[in-house]
Amino acid sequence: MYSTHRLLAATKKQQIATADGRFVQIYHQWQELDTSDQDTYSVAMKLNAWAVVKYELMLTRSWPYNTEMLRTLFITVLIPVLVSVARLISPLLSSS
Repeated sequence: MYSTHRLLAATKKQQIATADGRFVQIYHQWQELDTSDQDTYSVAMKLNAWAVVKYELMLTRSWPYNTEMLRTLFITVLIPVLVSVARLISPLLSSS
């Protein structure tokens, strides 16, 4: 699980850095257009889109398992283990 977490965290960090870089580039374009009184609508839309991308990336979890998933994983592992232990202990208890 930890290796998956590391991979997701590294990917998230890289994607956020990319979004930051694009946001800065487009922000500078917007500033140039704004100071020269040109139409800034399309650049402002790109700026908004990259801001939303960064926001969504920040909300993305880097831990791959939530509580429900861990519960299911625990039960699917625990039940077979308990059955196996019961099968091993059963002959010992019946022979006493």
